[in-house]
Amino acid sequence: MVLGRDSEGNITVSAGTNTGTIEVTYGSAQTTLDNIASTQTITIIGSSTANTVTVNGSIPDAVNITLSGANINLPATGSSIAFSIGSGSQVNLSLLGTNTLTGDDYYAGLGVPTGATLDITAASTGSLATTGNNGAAGIGGGTVNINGGTVTASAGSGTLTINGGSVNAKNIQPVVYNSNSVTESLVTVSGLPASASVSYTVNGGNSVSCSTDANGMLYLWLPLSTTVNIDIAANGSYYVATGNIGNAGSNPNLTALLYTISTTSLPPGIIGQPYSASLSAQSGTAPYTWSASGLPAGLTLDSSTGSVSGTPTDTGNFSVAVTVYDMNNEKVSATLTLTVNQTFSIDLTGLSVSQGTLSPGFDKNIVAYQVYTSSNLSSLDVTVQTADPAAGLTIGGQTAESGVGRSVYLNQGANLIPVVVTAPGGDNQKAYILSVNGTVGDDNLGSLSVSTGSLSFNPGTTTYNLGSVDSSVSSLSLTASPDDPKALMLLNGGLLPAGVPTAVNLAYGSNEIAVMVVAQDAATKTYTIDVTRNQATSPPTGGEQYTVTPVSDPSYTIGTAAGGVPTMTVNSGVSGFKYFTVTITPVVSQAGNETAVFVQYRSGEQIAINAINTDFNSVNGAQAGFNVQSGDMVKVFIVDALTNQTGSKPNPL
Repeated sequence: MVLGRDSEGNITVSAGTNTGTIEVTYGSAQTTLDNIASTQTITIIGSSTANTVTVNGSIPDAVNITLSGANINLPATGSSIAFSIGSGSQVNLSLLGTNTLTGDDYYAGLGVPTGATLDITAASTGSLATTGNNGAAGIGGGTVNINGGTVTASAGSGTLTINGGSVNAKNIQPVVYNSNSVTESLVTVSGLPASASVSYTVNGGNSVSCSTDANGMLYLWLPLSTTVNIDIAANGSYYVATGNIGNAGSNPNLTALLYTISTTSLPPGIIGQPYSASLSAQSGTAPYTWSASGLPAGLTLDSSTGSVSGTPTDTGNFSVAVTVYDMNNEKVSATLTLTVNQTFSIDLTGLSVSQGTLSPGFDKNIVAYQVYTSSNLSSLDVTVQTADPAAGLTIGGQTAESGVGRSVYLNQGANLIPVVVTAPGGDNQKAYILSVNGTVGDDNLGSLSVSTGSLSFNPGTTTYNLGSVDSSVSSLSLTASPDDPKALMLLNGGLLPAGVPTAVNLAYGSNEIAVMVVAQDAATKTYTIDVTRNQATSPPTGGEQYTVTPVSDPSYTIGTAAGGVPTMTVNSGVSGFKYFTVTITPVVSQAGNETAVFVQYRSGEQIAINAINTDFNSVNGAQAGFNVQSGDMVKVFIVDALTNQTGSKPNPL
């Protein structure tokens, strides 16, 4: 549509008769076209000093208009806005070429009242200069989103969201006065989620809702203040931006920092041992107030300092829900895991070498590591820390001490150094392997055989199933050798000697036997054997098969529970880590291994268990350690085997 001469008349856009359409009135004859698809673009060209463009209010669909070299410069003698948008309507305005809009005296060049929306599109390649005569707004009133083009406004008010393009503010901008005649300045806040709905407060004031642009930027007109603290909620997270906007026209750029609990993990604890840890938050406004749920029994949280302390009395993995409020009552939460261990762990908590570096970095669940160092090195110091100070430890076959370096002499070429941790008072074992300058990656088994069932071994096959064995089969013998004689093998985590038959105990139900080969270069391959031990059809008959007798100790009092089960009750004033010892005498011998079960009770509830599996026809005693308090009771009995298999039940002996 052409503005052309002043005689061409005004252009007016209204809602069309049909849904999804608009009505346009234009030209000297004020011709009206109805039911034009709202998706159609109206292009306005030409110049005028008398005619105006009016988009009436409450049009359901956005109106698409392009200004292409259009110039409306009203003479300041009337009472008209050059281009006006009614409340409840939205105009998507594209700019081509050079365009100007100048209003009459005291009237805006481009009027966007409260409730109206103007989007200057990203497709805009031209410019728009808007001027309000005699101090009126260049772009005035409601919501203006500038996504492209070059826009120059002499003044303005309302919410201005700048998503792109080039914006030049003149005269009153960027220093403006709000309705209370207080000087304001444009503040740019970065570091927020892109295109997100946000709400913010300034210095604890009322909450305001708006949106960020595609670059995560927020643009705010704020009263001048020496310091400003902006709390922002976006996508379920909280951010804080702080800065100084004390100088008119300074247009400060602030960076929003995520308000979060900066503590990402809690150190593990040991039952019965003093524990301490600290929680911290960042980017909130101190002081903080802390709370937590799910802490292990015996631990407490200081609400003002965030310190966790005490002595844990339970073991396990605890999910701790932590919440913190800052001075402005902003809240953030996090869930952290706190692990409390028994002291008879067979894990390492640290592993280091005097020369070279570990690859990968140490993790207690990774058992094989490469160490790259000089090929001329004759020895290497290895230092480890055990999770349980009482655990047995060997490094390279030599007895070692947790936290103390052990020198290992190296052969020319590749070396595999085993680090073996053995649980105190038991036969559970875990091995870690260090490969020093190893380059051969042969991690295949050369042979594998078992005494029970049928196993047809192939080095390329890593899974085997022996099917079921009778309930009377409590163990099988496994013999394996690596394809590379210099490789090492692990059986269910412990070292497996090459070519030596090794007994593997079978629990009732499903059993998985894992043989891992560690190559010279620390490459690993695991072979698994599944075997099911059938359940016994009935418990053993003939009465007691083993006699269990507690050994006297000043720490506990010996007694007997229902069914004749021996007990040891911790005496008054006794606490900490204590060993409980019994003698075991066979009455009716049973082939294979048996299991001595020590169960710790506190206030009538079971809190810990320790099991020792061996042949008690030749071993005449057993011992287990627990962290105890006065009044704890330890019961001891003998069964054929323990298993986690659902529905299985150990047979008492």
